[in-house]
Amino acid sequence: MEFTLESTAGVPENGVLSIKIGETKRQGPVSKLGQPFRFVSSVAAPLPMKVELLTPAGPAQSVNLEPSQTSIVVNFGGQMSVTLAQRQAPELQRPLTDVKDAVSKGVPADRLKTAESAAAYLEQHNLVRTFQDLLHSLLVAKPADPFTYVEEHLGRIKALSKPDRGRCKEGTNVVKCSKVDALLEILQRTSQSLPLIMPMLPQDLREVLVGTELAEDCKKQFRLLDKEGKGKLGQDELVPVIVQLSATSSGSIAPDQVAKFMKAFDVNGDGAISIDEFTSLTQFVVIASHMESPEGQQLLQKAKLEENVFSEFISILQGDRNRINDIIPFLPDWFVDKLSGEEFIVDCHARFDELDKDKSGSLDPNEVLPVVISLCDANPDTVDRKRLMSFFSDIRCG
Repeated sequence: MEFTLESTAGVPENGVLSIKIGETKRQGPVSKLGQPFRFVSSVAAPLPMKVELLTPAGPAQSVNLEPSQTSIVVNFGGQMSVTLAQRQAPELQRPLTDVKDAVSKGVPADRLKTAESAAAYLEQHNLVRTFQDLLHSLLVAKPADPFTYVEEHLGRIKALSKPDRGRCKEGTNVVKCSKVDALLEILQRTSQSLPLIMPMLPQDLREVLVGTELAEDCKKQFRLLDKEGKGKLGQDELVPVIVQLSATSSGSIAPDQVAKFMKAFDVNGDGAISIDEFTSLTQFVVIASHMESPEGQQLLQKAKLEENVFSEFISILQGDRNRINDIIPFLPDWFVDKLSGEEFIVDCHARFDELDKDKSGSLDPNEVLPVVISLCDANPDTVDRKRLMSFFSDIRCG
């Protein structure tokens, strides 16, 4: 079936007409009269049709793509933005011309060897793909200055062909280094933030991390990588893991990068990855992936805010403890009487008895936890034993 846009009335000029029949959707600008919307559907058995008029929520943005970026942030003005993950998709690339087959046709026998050598050279340096993509992009972009365009294109190809293209820029969404370096930088960043965000991870993510499905999947992947059945993975066996995580080719991974990856997860330092370490690696990667998402970034900001609140609370305690003796002489009489009065002391004893669950006559860190949370208005999930001990050390006198 075919539908043609004949006319419009009262619709925005920048509107987009969307027609959906079954699972097929066609869209086009309402300003383009006469455009067809074609569907594989029979008039004898028409499917339900859904028609929508879409209007832009923000102005269109032009983005200069950089192949080395792993993510692209597009701002539409105000607080509107989207983040697009970018990866190479070899399965979507146009098929390459078989230069070896091409040179073997119609070439005299005395020149065949030279032609085959030339074809091998082109394939060795991936020049067939390079110039095929270059010509295609030229015809699509039709730049006013094609020579500058070609120069910039070849410059990007040259930069991408290097295994190590320098350090990643911290604190930015644009990665100016190799994909493996970008992966290592993300893992390092997650490792530094792990103590902060672990207590605040969503419950569904926690269940995935400790679930039997993830554990079984780790065992299956480990067996596939451990082809010799040694029960551990060396650096060579880790290369496929890095390839999958960084969406790059094995040829662009340097030995020192594999060594860094190994060191990050080789807990016992034996130079290999056991099944338990591989499971921890997988769990860590799941967390890292979540932390790179917008939800993860919001979680990290919230965790940092909680950390600052607690740190400020401890600083206040330290300052108050150091000057308490200097302040007491200047306190109002009514306030001193209240603090030293029998009613206040009885209330303190009652509260102490309520917190002293084991009736030991003293409060351990876990028993004082409700007090800490109440005083600094902290998230209960973020107050760990380390923070409790910090609180204890700052309220002890002498």
